[in-house]
Amino acid sequence: MPDVSTALDWNFAPSILMMLISQAALYGYLIHVARSDGRWGTDVRLSQVIYFALGLILIFVALVTPIDSLSNAALFSAHMVQHILLMLLAPACLLLGTPGYWIRYLYGLPVLKHLLPIVTRPLVTLLAFYAVLWIWHVPTLHEGALLAPNIHILAHLSLHASGSLLLLAVLHDVPPGYVRPSP
Repeated sequence: MPDVSTALDWNFAPSILMMLISQAALYGYLIHVARSDGRWGTDVRLSQVIYFALGLILIFVALVTPIDSLSNAALFSAHMVQHILLMLLAPACLLLGTPGYWIRYLYGLPVLKHLLPIVTRPLVTLLAFYAVLWIWHVPTLHEGALLAPNIHILAHLSLHASGSLLLLAVLHDVPPGYVRPSP
């Protein structure tokens, strides 16, 4: 029987809060640079800032509010809401809030220029998305993640990363130069 006595607790884990604060700070810095480079209003828009902030809020809702404790202790529906927030809604908002030229810049970095074109191909992202979803729902792995906080963090990170990769190919023109086959 799940422990429902802690089902409405908030999770103010320092690692979650620091991740959210550091993401907001990095984004704010990059927006500042974009404004000083004259890209504001052309390559970077206010709507993107709003989308990115909404993405961070959705991650906060998924990991800090009682949705997290309810999903661990009592409600399967809360578990599924948390996964939808982490895999689909938050990544979509974060990517809609990311200017395309920032993403194209990543493809030119020496450490990523050979890896990114492979891992952002639509079929690869789709297979990775489904693999991560299925792997973390194997009963023994799922139960293990609930019992070990570090494994639980890894599960959430991989769910979010696979959703981000899947939606990256949908919301941005990546990989650069990739011609999508006709259906």
